[in-house]
Amino acid sequence: MQWASFLTLLAVCVGCTSLPRLTSLPHRHSHAVCPCCTWRGGESTAAAQDLHEQGNVPELAALAEAGAAEAQYLLAVRLYRGHGIEQDVDRSTFWLRQAAFQEHPIAQFVMGESYARGEGAERDERQAVRWYQLAAAHGLGRAMFALAESYRLGAGVEPDRQQARSLYRRLADQSRCELRRHALRRLDEMSE
Repeated sequence: MQWASFLTLLAVCVGCTSLPRLTSLPHRHSHAVCPCCTWRGGESTAAAQDLHEQGNVPELAALAEAGAAEAQYLLAVRLYRGHGIEQDVDRSTFWLRQAAFQEHPIAQFVMGESYARGEGAERDERQAVRWYQLAAAHGLGRAMFALAESYRLGAGVEPDRQQARSLYRRLADQSRCELRRHALRRLDEMSE
């Protein structure tokens, strides 16, 4: 399975990176000021992030096996990159899916991007929209932007400019990062 730019999708603070490509590597959200760009998943999330930062892969893997979604997501990142563990794209995919099925919004967004781009999954715009919707329901800004773009362009859904505008407005109102600027630009373009 070729995942040419899958790494660019594995970002933790997805809304604070420039669009349309993501380039940040996993890191803690402590610097993030934008509530639509972060995900707070409780104690296991903090524990997983600490283990990830410490490079404690065995403990991170044990936490992932125990069902902690953030640990599953971070283990997927490490397996994909071969960071502190032997690179294994198939196992990375497995853990990414596990995290996504546990409602980890960043993993859900990455699944959407995988389907939208045909990287790591067969290209399927309807599946992409499904995953974007799940991540957007958690308030993840990058997923809301991708979903708005899908509605605007009719990619995987019937074109719906009103729904796209609604999502862009929501982003413009709640985000304090690059997404705000992009959402405002799209709203301007749609009003012309």
